Amino acid sequence: MKESVAQLSAQQAEILTLIAELDTPHVYELKRRVGVRSVYTSIMSLQARGLISARWEDSPHDGRPPRKVVQLTAEGMRALNSYKAELKPSSSPGIVPA
Repeated sequence: MKESVAQLSAQQAEILTLIAELDTPHVYELKRRVGVRSVYTSIMSLQARGLISARWEDSPHDGRPPRKVVQLTAEGMRALNSYKAELKPSSSPGIVPA
């Protein structure tokens, strides 16, 4: 399945970028960095589309609940690379206003 810019929102691209940059971040860490409540909805959508995988792991802190850790899939990396490539300006010369 080929993803395109139209199929990946800016927020989803930001989340995929963070997942790629961080070492298996947990969902709350992503929410803290992105700063919007809808990050959970985006993560569920990305997981349903096979762009990320998720698993539960025990918290490293005693008495804390398990946390959901996410990881970019190969398809997610392709979608992110495609998104970034489609956003780059064309290499063909354009008309420069006088």
